[in-house]
Amino acid sequence: MTIDTLADFFMPEDRKHGEGLFGNEAVSIASASDTQAYAYVKASGAPRVSFAAKDITSSSFQADCTCTSAKKGKLCKHIWATLLKLEAIGSDFLAYKSLIEKAPAKPESAASLAAKARQAEYKQQRKDQNKARNKKIRRDKKQATSMAASAYPDEVEEALTYFSVNGFEFSHPLQVEDISTARKILTRVFHPDNGGSHTEMLTLNKNHDVVAAYLG
Repeated sequence: MTIDTLADFFMPEDRKHGEGLFGNEAVSIASASDTQAYAYVKASGAPRVSFAAKDITSSSFQADCTCTSAKKGKLCKHIWATLLKLEAIGSDFLAYKSLIEKAPAKPESAASLAAKARQAEYKQQRKDQNKARNKKIRRDKKQATSMAASAYPDEVEEALTYFSVNGFEFSHPLQVEDISTARKILTRVFHPDNGGSHTEMLTLNKNHDVVAAYLG
């Protein structure tokens, strides 16, 4: 059979990107049988795709992928690319298949839950400390007694304040290595893959780039 009957389960943009992956021969089938199939995709994050059906005559099967989109419950481009590859090699897995379902999310491991708990605890500590530090920073600015503070342009001062409220006080003169180390450590906290968000990463990178450009 063709996989045309499965196309409607995917967003048009995912089909388009999946076709691109297939056309670039990015999909490698690790194994395929009447009821199961596994594939690797040469793409960011090295996603792995898996299919499973109850038996060869089943009209439905479950699909899963290790990418971020699939973890959010979406039938992703990697899954579509793998279907195209199975069709191209004439896999028996696709026989009778007309319904595709996203595999249910697997329970998070104890290690993953513990890591998220540590991230939440870290953020709460930063939030509590920020209140006290912000008060101190505002007071110090009013007093204008720090020669180092008056030595930098306003945008650099704002960036240094950002790092300060997130636990990094830099000595004078500023060092590129210190700024880079601070960004590396905060990336472990603010990156989406570690429990952070896209906005937090944009803010971190923006403030790092301001100081780095100043030190240029």
